Amino acid sequence: MVELLVNNYHINIYELDDNNNTVFHKICEKNDFNNKKLITYFKEKGVNINRVNKDGDSPLITLSKYTAISEAVPILLKNGADINIRNNNGETALLASCKYGYYDVSKMLIDCGADVNIPDNEGNTPLLVSCYKERFLHNKDLVEYLIEHGADINKANKNGRIPFHEIVYYANNCLINYFIDHEADINKMDNNGINSLKIARSINNEDCIKNLISHGAK
Repeated sequence: MVELLVNNYHINIYELDDNNNTVFHKICEKNDFNNKKLITYFKEKGVNINRVNKDGDSPLITLSKYTAISEAVPILLKNGADINIRNNNGETALLASCKYGYYDVSKMLIDCGADVNIPDNEGNTPLLVSCYKERFLHNKDLVEYLIEHGADINKANKNGRIPFHEIVYYANNCLINYFIDHEADINKMDNNGINSLKIARSINNEDCIKNLISHGAK
């Protein structure tokens, strides 16, 4: 059926749009995965499933930005999508899905072998962006899943910020204790000499301050 449409209507499946998006990008943007044969057909016809657009996004990265539906991930991977390819900002599909708080997609990517520690160009890891977004997107489960699957809990970005700094800033005492139990460096300073205790004091969170001091914060 697909082949008939392409041949009869002279559809150019290799044509790029103004942002260099391929047919795979468009499928991922619209989350149009109802017909798996469509993906296979385009792949067999030589459409590059890893071709990037002007932003450096591969179809898999595009998918991770536009949908929270995890079932689409293995369809792309089965057809040769590079799970750890990075865009112009250094973001992988996993980092993009964590940035948007898509737990199911992030979990699927991790289960399929995504590297949980690849940072973007600013040194932000999937764990760090998940902690930064935790206040708004309630990513507790995602944060814990990343750590349980090897995310470096003390990896800093170019500003010296680590995930624990963000957790303290958003005053999530439940995650603070979880991080401490998983050996977060509670006295690590960023490039401006700010550590977790100074962050807690800056937001006047007495419970957090007492909790940190009781665990050796200085």
